[in-house]
Amino acid sequence: MNETEQREKNYKKVPSLQTIKGVKNTYRVRMGNYRIIFKKNPSAEKIEIIGIRRRNESTYKDL
Repeated sequence: MNETEQREKNYKKVPSLQTIKGVKNTYRVRMGNYRIIFKKNPSAEKIEIIGIRRRNESTYKDL
């Protein structure tokens, strides 16, 4: 298993990690009433935190 495949496997170990439908390479992690929203940049092997938001009707707007 190469390093990239290992990283992908590690992402899947994060509890409550979900892809955000309709937005490429964007994920969220649920932490109680809050959501950590981030983008994964596979070419740079980095993530960018988009925001930490309280869950409500507008949580995923403007992505």
